[in-house]
Amino acid sequence: VTLSIAANLTVLGFFKYFNFFVESFSRLFALNSSSIALNILLPVGISFFTFEGIAYNVDVYRKQVPARRSLLDFALFMSFFPHLIAGPIIRPRDFFPQVGPKWRIDQADFKWGVLQIIKGLIKKCVFADSFAVYANGYFGHTAAPVQVTALVGVLAFGMQIYFDFAGYTDIARGCARLLGIKFPPNFERPYLACDISEFWRRWHISLSSWLRDYLYIPLGGNRGGVFNTYRNYIIVMGLGGLWHGASWNFLLWGLFHGVLLSTHRLWIGWGPTAARVWMQHKAGAVFAWMLTTILVFIGWIPFRAKDWQQTTSTFADLLHLETYS
Repeated sequence: VTLSIAANLTVLGFFKYFNFFVESFSRLFALNSSSIALNILLPVGISFFTFEGIAYNVDVYRKQVPARRSLLDFALFMSFFPHLIAGPIIRPRDFFPQVGPKWRIDQADFKWGVLQIIKGLIKKCVFADSFAVYANGYFGHTAAPVQVTALVGVLAFGMQIYFDFAGYTDIARGCARLLGIKFPPNFERPYLACDISEFWRRWHISLSSWLRDYLYIPLGGNRGGVFNTYRNYIIVMGLGGLWHGASWNFLLWGLFHGVLLSTHRLWIGWGPTAARVWMQHKAGAVFAWMLTTILVFIGWIPFRAKDWQQTTSTFADLLHLETYS
């Protein structure tokens, strides 16, 4: 199992992170990276099928699923196209029981699948693309109907990424159902979360549960004391940030959420009892929702910004209410 995980991560690391670390090392020591960097294309969906390959090996090793003796079945699981670009991440225990001699599609599957695809296209083409005009107007300095402030740009991107990602998930689930496969939901109204832990139970559910089961728990989870729990949160979310892309900004976004999760756990255990009780009532719940939403949207700044300089300039614009012309 160690060799199989290492093989999967080596392939992912070579294609996705080799140039990132070479360029970072070269910048640190003022070296020329052009002679070392590789001019290669990133295979489509490599992050998703790498995680699924690891999940299969680990689940078989843990005896949670039987090994598939059919190469065709395994290849179908690894290359099932609807979800390979943006998820959800499918577990072998959810996929393989649906494949077999009774694999069929009925009228209800067809109707549900078509409706999900339509719903996803509306989210993507109507809402996400509309918000993208304003997000790109600020972060990408492209043409926008009006002058875009930092606040509008950040809010627009937060809405864009949700409708884009959730819309793609709906399309993927609909396409899969038309092929007789049921995918689990990946988003459950995440912007209604009242704390950061709830947000991650609602946002990209398949990724957060994968990180929990295959990284957080093997690292020790919340066992081994408070310090180890916080350390595990930060490690897991930092790696989760890098999984989204080979950039220090993605790492910063992941570490930010790791700190938020650690702080929330600290609040649950050590926060003033009166304050925690108050936040369970209506006024406190509204405050908790507003605070959670603000923190999540702050986190989107390094996620969207192209580099550290744009990240810091965005925060400066927010504080001084400056705009780009």
